[in-house]
Amino acid sequence: MTTQQQSERTPQFSSFAEFYQQSAYAAFPQDHRQGGSLSAHLMQVEQEPIDLVDAAVPEYGFALLLSNVDNVEADLGEGVARYRDIQSGSFNVVPPGTEVRFALSCPHTIRVLTVPAAKLDPLLEQAAMPTDPFATHYLTGKDLAPQPMIQVLMERLWRLSASSTPASNLYFDGLMLQFMAHAAHCEAFLPLAPDRPEDRRIARAIDYIEANCIGPLTVGEIADVACLSLAHFSRVFRATTGETVWAYVQRRRGERAMEMLQGTDLPISEVAYSLGFSSQAHLTRCFKNQFGATPGQVRQEA
Repeated sequence: MTTQQQSERTPQFSSFAEFYQQSAYAAFPQDHRQGGSLSAHLMQVEQEPIDLVDAAVPEYGFALLLSNVDNVEADLGEGVARYRDIQSGSFNVVPPGTEVRFALSCPHTIRVLTVPAAKLDPLLEQAAMPTDPFATHYLTGKDLAPQPMIQVLMERLWRLSASSTPASNLYFDGLMLQFMAHAAHCEAFLPLAPDRPEDRRIARAIDYIEANCIGPLTVGEIADVACLSLAHFSRVFRATTGETVWAYVQRRRGERAMEMLQGTDLPISEVAYSLGFSSQAHLTRCFKNQFGATPGQVRQEA
């Protein structure tokens, strides 16, 4: 779809947020937040299996999958792209003015960052980025894979958006520049410099956590994967992600537990042991702190 064709559309909705709150998506639990000077909007939505058409809106949509899904179909107007076994942390971009049909066969959670094209396009032009800088993330049949640094930056933006102080908004804008640079694979857009070696090592550590958080795991083991001393790794990890290593691991285990409770019939005790919790009681305690409900309550509602 050309830029001219997109611009000729008269959008029925002014934003992704408006569409999600006034369409069939309104039936799904969703949380909306805002932050920064670019009119950025973040939303997290817990969706049931869907086969719906997203309206064309004058915004960029940066979507991060927060759960594993088996089968996905997407059509941006250029034919259906099919994906299987998509992992949590996978990332895609919907360009402005683009109508998309999505079909997903299982419950899933997404976090979406949206930015008006009128705000972002001038910055992209000033940075001398190529046409369609986010095209590698369009749902047009390319492989989808977890994006660790995108996931980290999206998490930090999500947390910052819960605050509206001048300092948090300034920090939000800085993270937005970093986020856009990673999404566009463009070092020239980074606010200060390309990634430090430590950033790449933290990304490698996050990849390792995602692949191995089902089972025994220690902070020392993860530090070895990053090729950093335990103390230095712990400091850099917290500075990068905003969480301690173990808090990150436990949060991801809790999210995996939620997926297993909703998507399998495994006994809760087996879910607990398979994810490295010492007991069902340990899982229950951590799960309730994280989600405000017990595993048993989630299983009853599944």
